[in-house]
Amino acid sequence: MRTAAPAICAILVGWSAGCARSLVSGPETGSGLREFEAAWGFVDSLYPMFDGKRLDWDSVRAALLPRAEAAREGEMLPVLADMLGRLEDGHAYVQTASGAVVFPYLPRRLLRDRHSFSPYLVRRYLAGPMRMAGGDKVEYGMLEGNLGYLRLPTFDPSHMLDDFSVVMEFLEPSDGLVVDVRNNGGGSRGNAYGVVSRFLGAPLPSLRAFAKDGVPHDVDPPIQPFVAHPPYRKPVVVLINGAAISAGDIFAETMGRLPNVTLVGDTTGGTACQDSDEVNGDLRLPSGGLIHLPTRCALRYDGVPLELYGVPPDVRITQTEADVRAGRDPQLERAIALLGQAVGVPPLAASPVAR
Repeated sequence: MRTAAPAICAILVGWSAGCARSLVSGPETGSGLREFEAAWGFVDSLYPMFDGKRLDWDSVRAALLPRAEAAREGEMLPVLADMLGRLEDGHAYVQTASGAVVFPYLPRRLLRDRHSFSPYLVRRYLAGPMRMAGGDKVEYGMLEGNLGYLRLPTFDPSHMLDDFSVVMEFLEPSDGLVVDVRNNGGGSRGNAYGVVSRFLGAPLPSLRAFAKDGVPHDVDPPIQPFVAHPPYRKPVVVLINGAAISAGDIFAETMGRLPNVTLVGDTTGGTACQDSDEVNGDLRLPSGGLIHLPTRCALRYDGVPLELYGVPPDVRITQTEADVRAGRDPQLERAIALLGQAVGVPPLAASPVAR
């Protein structure tokens, strides 16, 4: 972001009065219509997923042009946010000259699943304490039946892989492992690949990506095995849901490629168009504001875009907020049951431990 601590508004339906005021406040100069045309053309020239989302960008211009023409000076940013919202891309945003940031779209599956998982409820299933690592960005422990549990709530770059070898050494004696990326808000795909490397016995192709008009783009090298520690080769269940997005989508897809891994839960959020090192997705506006859009989109191994479509599970288990209120985690329970079948854990081990 352009400021140390920008205000962030997540707009789900329409505009709140306070957020609208923050968007139109501050010094604004130049023609709003000129800003609209520049922003529309910028998105038109760079955004990779018009075809994948069956989005007619010319019709978006036609729909919003009357508002742009009628807007007074300082009133264009809500129109621009509406325009970006029609991309239905969780990485696109508008930033005002004063640093306020608006993400005008949140993925539907994220909204559906964000309250259907509780990290506190998971602790009821553990056979011992939950441990922390990586600047408190990694949680791990043991379930009943000598099954390991590893939760990755983020792939944020800061400290995430610090002391990760300690985590894997702790989990190594387990007979099977649950890797939980539900509600993972993303971060660095390099960190996501770094975790994947701990499960590899041979190099794994990284996900291909494309830019505007499907042009191959910004290709990452193959993911290499982590050489300083043997890979974890026992049965693994990766728990996913609609609130696992961005690098969470990427992690689920790459882990799902491994023969000892089963994906359990629900389809990931499908928010996987990201920034590119090759193409700048920022457009500075004459008003001093900015629009940002991702310029590279990852593909699943089957060639389907991760954006919008996400990663489907091998075993689909629907989980709702009502399950959480009832003190149950059906997705984790199924993960424990599947690992139990693989390693001979009694079925009762899939029930929450009384605390």
